[in-house]
Amino acid sequence: HLNSDSSILLKPIFIGCRTSITMSKPVVKVPPTPRYTSIFCEFMAHYHQKPSPYPKEHEFEEDDLLAITPNDIVRWMNAKAFGTTEPDENTQLVGSSWSSLGFMKKSISFFMPRTAPWDPVEQRGNPTKSHEVKTLLLRVKSIEDNRKKAPEMLAQKQCMEEIVTAINSADGASGLLQKIQNRNDEFIKMLETMGTSVASLGT
Repeated sequence: HLNSDSSILLKPIFIGCRTSITMSKPVVKVPPTPRYTSIFCEFMAHYHQKPSPYPKEHEFEEDDLLAITPNDIVRWMNAKAFGTTEPDENTQLVGSSWSSLGFMKKSISFFMPRTAPWDPVEQRGNPTKSHEVKTLLLRVKSIEDNRKKAPEMLAQKQCMEEIVTAINSADGASGLLQKIQNRNDEFIKMLETMGTSVASLGT
């Protein structure tokens, strides 16, 4: 039962703001951030194969938004991250980072009419909350993590090469052990020197 001064307002689908419906309180408009809006307008331009982004004031029909699929979002994110909508397993990461793609996902999600995770059987829901989008983000994250590990792996490789070279040298394994012993002796002497210096400070 509604009071005589109550009314039900339908949520319009447009870029300027979102609305939430309540029976006892005034409708509260929650505007998106400017960055959310610009990212979504850029995505929709790609979706509609337009050469330039839509203006921020542009209004999109709900049916148009409901037609967006996870593949549409993945293709756009691929272009942003790899420079192509259809990268293969050897395509290098040349653009947007994992964190940037995550923000793009969040921006697009803000404007989706449905909030439930994407149902691949029913082909409905929020396409940003899909296996396809999650898989892409994990792929980019994995590439970035491997890049960070590369210097450490290179150092380990060089160390192993030095060991192999030492073993294969004229001195062989005994020469390698002697080098290790010499380094240990140097380290012990350094600690003794430091201990003497510290002791002298206390006198």
